[in-house]
This record gives sequence, structure tokens and C-alpha cells, in this order.
Amino acid sequence: MALMGLPPDILEFYDTEIRRGKSILASNYRIVSDENAQRAIGPVPSADHNWIDFVNWNAAPVSEVIEAQIEWYQTVGHSLRWKIHSHDAPPGIGDRLLTRGFKPDEECTVMILDVSRFQSSVPEGIEYLLLTNPDRLDEELRPVATLVWTEDVDDLMTAFACEMRDIDDHLSFYAAKREGETVGCGLVRYNERMTFGGLFAGSTVPAERGKGIYRGIVSVRVVDAQNRGVNYLYTEAGPMSRPILERLGFEPVSELINYVFEVV
Repeated sequence: MALMGLPPDILEFYDTEIRRGKSILASNYRIVSDENAQRAIGPVPSADHNWIDFVNWNAAPVSEVIEAQIEWYQTVGHSLRWKIHSHDAPPGIGDRLLTRGFKPDEECTVMILDVSRFQSSVPEGIEYLLLTNPDRLDEELRPVATLVWTEDVDDLMTAFACEMRDIDDHLSFYAAKREGETVGCGLVRYNERMTFGGLFAGSTVPAERGKGIYRGIVSVRVVDAQNRGVNYLYTEAGPMSRPILERLGFEPVSELINYVFEVV
């Protein structure tokens, strides 16, 4: 992919800072690493909360690396989500995972923004509020959660509230409101060195789409990052959000497929 406003080594920087760097996670998550992989283990067995992002494919034959990760998650009784990027080596890893019983799930595009090049843009009539009370998070976000998010809403709301309590210095959660009613939301997580931030959970209720609300949710989070002195923001964009993000200056840098292995 040709990059217009990003340095040529941005993918190497992203891999080092985000995929191999020290993750800032809530207390009910943990990272377990060895010479082969960096694993995230969540509080519930669902693959949504347990994942592998980075693997050292040179440490052992591919089949051994795959079997070792399956065995490890089977031992703890959790399913897993394996995040494979198009720039990962060696090629064909996705096919090897499919052969082993993984199922392709979410497919998206990793996009990165140089925050210094961004100009904020928010629609009129919408109030964007920084949420600070984890005890009210469910109340604030339930309108979006029930209409947009497909995974277990109760588990997700519990996870978000725990994050807000544990890592508030590295997390900002915003709600978009029209006349007091939540119509959208989005969070930004920051890495340990505060060089990168990640945009997640950006959503707008179906009845309010096409009115610039999502653009505003992106904008307030970029301003949050600018105020913290962060250099770059990344996100894993689906087909609905990618064209909006491209218009706002985000650049696609890698394709990403999540492969899910269900442990029963």
C-alpha cells in the first residue's frame, strides 16, 4: 500500500509499539508471552476476550507454533481469536489456520493517522461527552449496545467498566448525545509510551447514521490524542467506517482477518 502522509517504516513501528509492546489492559485481563507468541487472556472464555496478535514465526515450524497456541488455550479452557495481518510472514498462515479448524471471522483494514495532520469536524446539534463514571457506563451506552453490538452485551459492558476503573489514564470513552439521548459512542486506548492510540467501539445507532455523528466521534477522540501529545492513532476499520476514515485522513496500511478457534 502506498503511503501518502505516513513514514515508510510505520508498519514496523506499529508492530513494535502495539503488537509486541507492553499492553495496557484492565486487571481482569493478563498477557502471557513466551518465545513464540504474545497471548491475551480475558475474564470469560469467549474468543472476543482472548486473542493472539503477535507471533514469532521463526521460533519453530509453523505447525508447531499453531499447535502450541491451541494447546495452551485449551488448557485454560478459553476460545481464541488469532489476528493475522496481510504483512505478516510467512504467507499462507490463514490457510494453515483454516486447515487446523479455525473459522474466519471479522475482516477489516488497519488504518493509521498522523494526528498532527488532522482537522476536527463535528456536526451541529450533537453533544460529545467524556464519560468518567464506570458505574453509569451501562446506563450511558446501553442504547448503542443493544442496537449495534452483536456479542454478549453484559460481558462487554462489564469489561468496559473494568477498563475505566483500572486504566483511566490510558483510556477515554465518549458518548454522542442528541437531546440527552445516546446516539453513538467510541473509545480510545493509549499504549504505554503514549506514542500510539487505538480507536475502538466507534458506533452510531442505525436511525442516526448518515448525519456525521460517527465523524464527530472520531474527531473528539483525535483531539483527545492531540491534547495528550500522541503521535499516531490506529483503528481496525470495517467496510462501513473505512471510507469515512479515509476522508478524515486515515491511511490503510494492512489487511487484518480474525480467525476464531472454539474450545469446547
